[in-house]
Amino acid sequence: MKANLVEIYKLGYNALQLVGWLSVLLLACSGISSASSIFVDGGSAVTFASGAVLFWIQWTAVLEVLNAVWKIVPAPFFTTALQVLSRVTLVSVLRLIPETRASFGVVLLTFAWSITEVLRSSYYISSLLENTPAALLWLRYSLFVVLYPTGVTGELLVLYSAFHALKHGGHLFGIGWVIPLAGMALYPPGFYKLFMHMISQRSKKLSLQPKTHGH
Repeated sequence: MKANLVEIYKLGYNALQLVGWLSVLLLACSGISSASSIFVDGGSAVTFASGAVLFWIQWTAVLEVLNAVWKIVPAPFFTTALQVLSRVTLVSVLRLIPETRASFGVVLLTFAWSITEVLRSSYYISSLLENTPAALLWLRYSLFVVLYPTGVTGELLVLYSAFHALKHGGHLFGIGWVIPLAGMALYPPGFYKLFMHMISQRSKKLSLQPKTHGH
């Protein structure tokens, strides 16, 4: 009975993630289509269209850290907590520092995150239902090679925008700019850890695919 409840919970959680992130992706597409230039006002347009949904759906990911702690999913605690913490920090920065919403980084991280999460939640749902298409498996463990660096670039651009705003805005007793600067300094080792974890996962998951041989 307990096992059934856990499976129902995981299915419900991933269904929520899929609906939420698909909404972010579609809203972001709508927003970017209204921008005069993706580089000039793309960030503002995407934030206006999808920012609220992005904020709340990303905060629900805190449950993923708890899932790792309680062993509901076989996910490593450190890499899970690292990714969730960085993303929650970014959406909070966008909420608290209005100047950051105009950054082109918003476009990059919103599309990179939403595509990644749509693929991830779709993959987990299909795995729970024991019916994972080979194409979905490949996309889940291959597109991260492009999506992760794209997302990280967007995140760094937003943090730089926050640094600039805090440096010249006199927030937090004039030393608030130290916070995004410290965050940016942590990105190289953090990105390396997450990226190499995904490389390891890719090798493991794709090696399990049945191989077909021509005659």
